[in-house]
Amino acid sequence: MKPLAMILALAALFALGACEGHDSYPLSGEPCAPDDPVQELEARDCVI
Repeated sequence: MKPLAMILALAALFALGACEGHDSYPLSGEPCAPDDPVQELEARDCVI
């Protein structure tokens, strides 16, 4: 991928991600709750 296209794609990704509220999950739209099990996940839990 060309560098300019990659920069534009990353900028669009961050811009769209910034529009999502913090009170719901971005993909499902379900509300977030303090007792959700995913709140305890860390990046090292996702290593394959």
